[in-house]
Amino acid sequence: MAKLPSIKPVQPLAACHQFSYHAIMIRTQVQLTETQARALRAQARLEERSMADLVRESVSEYLARRHAVDRGELARRALALAGRYRSGCPNLAEDHDAYLDEAFGS
Repeated sequence: MAKLPSIKPVQPLAACHQFSYHAIMIRTQVQLTETQARALRAQARLEERSMADLVRESVSEYLARRHAVDRGELARRALALAGRYRSGCPNLAEDHDAYLDEAFGS
């Protein structure tokens, strides 16, 4: 039996939307709301691109953003900021709900 070539993941699309059709495509089915489908169809028509191309681009951009910084790094950044700034309110920690209510009028 012949050995199948290994499949390498496709890199996210470049900003210029160039795409190589030599990449292996996996057919999948995605269910959209009527509103999403209508908007996607209109955008594809406007950009003279296929709906599938817009979906691939969106997925690539989403994955690139999601994996840009891991959650551990975000936690380290947040902890590094703790206590570095002063609000000028001596009781902010105890009365934060009252300050938020005053600021946002809820």
